[in-house]
Amino acid sequence: MKFVPFSALFTVTFMSVIGLFSDLAQAQTREQDIIDSLPKDIVQIIERRPDQAMRSLLAFAFSASDDGVVTPEGFENAKLIKRATERTSHLFLLLAMDLNADGTVSREEFNQVSRVRNNQSRADMELNWLEANTDGDNSLSISEIMKFGDRKTLERLQSPGTMAPLTNEILKMDIDGDGQVTTQEIKKIVDAISG
Repeated sequence: MKFVPFSALFTVTFMSVIGLFSDLAQAQTREQDIIDSLPKDIVQIIERRPDQAMRSLLAFAFSASDDGVVTPEGFENAKLIKRATERTSHLFLLLAMDLNADGTVSREEFNQVSRVRNNQSRADMELNWLEANTDGDNSLSISEIMKFGDRKTLERLQSPGTMAPLTNEILKMDIDGDGQVTTQEIKKIVDAISG
């Protein structure tokens, strides 16, 4: 049985501890770099309400992945699904106005339906009509309805009140640089920000 000199054992142990501290310092530096790269308004939101921010970030992450591991492709797929869903809802809403089922919504049909709405809703409906009726023929075709729904969906997906514009910011939370963001990485960043 060979004995390892105490000094050799101490040196190996000491070097291992130094390596752990070095790895920890690098991870903390990476986390701080990520935090510094995030827009200030996002950091402030996380600082103010870390639990709510964490819930929103994770919900958004799980919308792009079944297992909470987020990739750029997963976000793109989630956006495509959201666009299709929103476009469909606009299509159904406007087609519900097609009272005579001829495949178009005439101005008269639009007016009949809008009369039963409150004033704010009617104003919104009027603006939507004007925007959707791109050919100015005083009726909305299926094509106009679908294009309108797609435009509105893109606007909604890119609006500041949604998490979708944060896609690039969430993807920055990739602490280990493997091209994926895990729920653990999101939690580490939120915890680091909220102190």
